Amino acid sequence: MNIKKTIRNSVLGLAAFLAINGSIYKVDQTEQAVITRFGKPVRVILNPILRNDELSDKLKENYQSRKVKYDVVPGLLGTNLYAKWPFIETIHRLDRRLLEWDGTPEQVPTSDKRYIWVDMAARWVIHDPLKYLETVKTFQGAQSKLDDIIDSYGRTVISKYPLIESVRNTNREMQFEERELAEEANKGEKVSIGRWEIERQITESSRNACLDYGILVENVMIKRINYVDSVKVDIEKRMIAERDRIAAK
Repeated sequence: MNIKKTIRNSVLGLAAFLAINGSIYKVDQTEQAVITRFGKPVRVILNPILRNDELSDKLKENYQSRKVKYDVVPGLLGTNLYAKWPFIETIHRLDRRLLEWDGTPEQVPTSDKRYIWVDMAARWVIHDPLKYLETVKTFQGAQSKLDDIIDSYGRTVISKYPLIESVRNTNREMQFEERELAEEANKGEKVSIGRWEIERQITESSRNACLDYGILVENVMIKRINYVDSVKVDIEKRMIAERDRIAAK
């Protein structure tokens, strides 16, 4: 009889421990969270990387319209404890740190019909945890969506302008040891908007599109630009011809 009672008390104690343990959770300074009940979102724990009240208010208004509760992790490095129903509610933890996207080189034509390889990178954050979970769901899903959006807008913006706009930012005169080379280089094409403006346009277009997936793109950068092989050959021939002309003089 005592054995049965001991077993019963042990089982009840274990069940109580699991229930209590499963009902308390914390969200630390590197996380945001969405709590679902039988798959339906019931609560969002906001922990924005940038303490932007206007941004947070818009999210809260959206959550209220969907009857989803919300909390904001207090303080810049805050960690807070929360309660949920054990077994029937699930916590989905999401990163709140600045994340990186690294694209693959894409061949892009410029408006002056030159083909180049463009390699871009970006930094982004999870702006709306609920929308993020409902659309892209995972970090891999977000990276795939960023591949589609940033690559597409990158090609669109770069192809609108001549090559020099993606290569240079200013019309600062280039320095050469040979005066003749300097004169030839500096009387060529002039920059009107420059690389920084192209990056800004790609960032703005990508940011607007990514908000539909709960993603906020902080900035897009052009890491590297290379000529395709056919263009490289033409440039090398022009350089050799220019050197030969100077040598002949």
